[in-house]
Amino acid sequence: MLDVKFVLNDTPILFESEIPRVLWGSVSEQDHAENAKLQLLSGFTQKDVNSSINEQDLGIDFLMSTGGLIWKCDFMPRTGTFHSVPDSAYDEVIAVAVHPNGVRRNKAGQTVHGLGAVQLWTLPSASNDGMACGAKPFLSLCLAHKGLVTWDVKWCPNPELVHVQPQRLRHDAVAKQDAPGSATMLHSEDRISHPNCSLTAVSLLAFVSGDGCVHIVSVPKVSEVHRLSAGPAVQGSRGVHPLMLEVPPQYLITRDMLRGSVPCSLEWQQTSSASNPGCSAKTIQIVEETNQSASKRSLKLLIGSYDGMVSGWKLPCSSIHMLHNLFIVRADTLPIWVVQWCPACAAHDSLDSLQAHNFMTMSHSGTLKIWDDRDLTLPLHKQLISRNPIRSGAWGMNPHSCLSVHEDGCLRQLLLDPIVHNSTREVQLMSLYSVPNQGCLWAVSACHSLGFVLYCGANGVAVIMKMEVKADSRRRLPHAAIGGLSMKEGIMHVLTPAEASGLQTVFAGSSGGQQVKSSRGRGKAPSSSSAASTDIMDEAQALYACAVSPNIEQGRVWIAYGGYAGLLRCQRISLAL
Repeated sequence: MLDVKFVLNDTPILFESEIPRVLWGSVSEQDHAENAKLQLLSGFTQKDVNSSINEQDLGIDFLMSTGGLIWKCDFMPRTGTFHSVPDSAYDEVIAVAVHPNGVRRNKAGQTVHGLGAVQLWTLPSASNDGMACGAKPFLSLCLAHKGLVTWDVKWCPNPELVHVQPQRLRHDAVAKQDAPGSATMLHSEDRISHPNCSLTAVSLLAFVSGDGCVHIVSVPKVSEVHRLSAGPAVQGSRGVHPLMLEVPPQYLITRDMLRGSVPCSLEWQQTSSASNPGCSAKTIQIVEETNQSASKRSLKLLIGSYDGMVSGWKLPCSSIHMLHNLFIVRADTLPIWVVQWCPACAAHDSLDSLQAHNFMTMSHSGTLKIWDDRDLTLPLHKQLISRNPIRSGAWGMNPHSCLSVHEDGCLRQLLLDPIVHNSTREVQLMSLYSVPNQGCLWAVSACHSLGFVLYCGANGVAVIMKMEVKADSRRRLPHAAIGGLSMKEGIMHVLTPAEASGLQTVFAGSSGGQQVKSSRGRGKAPSSSSAASTDIMDEAQALYACAVSPNIEQGRVWIAYGGYAGLLRCQRISLAL
């Protein structure tokens, strides 16, 4: 039985970064509602700012203040039979990696220590028609750790495949912070004998903390924690944050277990094909049969490190098994920003893909490598995508490809079907999308079910790109800006899709695109002389993270993005964009 405790914090609140003045859309500062002023660790909708907005638009656009720089975010999937979905069948829960106390700069590969936390936000929906009926987002829980910052965070897609220990909430006890910037476990003299309450787990969450550890924690049901947080042990004390919990990890992968490497990225293996409606019924059956027989339906985890090492881990499926290290391999000499297993049905004729043994790594050197975890002597494929560092990446489907975003403001797409089906072919096709005056592109996330990609970067604009079947065509579809942030004269403007498109920082179609064929596969960005000049971008509007929810309802899906200013924006969008 693992003890979950409230965190005692005698210093000011952990997330206390200054909140900029926020204006939404075309609403002037004079007309901006007083009650719409964004408060710390709270959120509001566009309805709060403009009361004349149509009722049918309620609940599709939220803005939340996390109180610190946002580095990563991820939506919790509702698949599987682990326990139950959150308190409402239509709630969305998003985990956010937030830097605390104004931490803005960190040395790559260097461990840091101090009180930190992963924030869990809930987006409630009153019904399944996509309307939230005036409901607002709220901060559900903070999961405390001792690594100060969080480098990556990912929900487990199939938590029912992992053996977990039961948890109880010691509502009579707290975990103390002995000094600013440090956190300790509960002292023995504080263990008072009182009844303890068992907690229902809703999912597993893996995250990388700044002290070099990977935590796999069982997240308790929010309503149970909130009900117990009103007890006398935590009520009325200035030092106790009623939402912050210290949850002992079900599994902890330390730096020593990684042979001294400091982790910076991670990814769960997708074992179910249910989330890939593009697969045929026959293919789905093959995938399910293969997965059923593979290692007793065990689940695997990839970890990328700052020194270029990549490790694979097998999670135990029962109490008689233990956490098992599958491999540790050097993939590069520079940080590995992307580690991802190949999704099921990505290559319909590839047995390796169906068996889910393939994974890709992308590094700061701009290099892509595709591996088979059964033989790591050499990668299946190695390609220098660009000499500009890769900041993020994702698998693409229909066509099967790898997408990467770079510091030069380019989104690049490497087609993998020729690699899979004809490994002797030397010339590979590469698609390149140059975004004018974008600055660095920081994040990209793919929605395989609906066939689109979300990306964002230094200019503060979030963009949707439809995946094109004929990816080698010179007539490419334009990308669609769906919103963003813009800092002007100390005021953060929340941009509507029309306002974001008007900035002319979005790929405009075939006129701005370029197809590259190269034996080495390297694509050069088009000359910036053709792009319109813009002002220097304010760092406060930079977007470092984006995510697409795996929960699709009637063709609509939640997306999220955030960055330097600590503002997290969640929008409900339709494929009809």
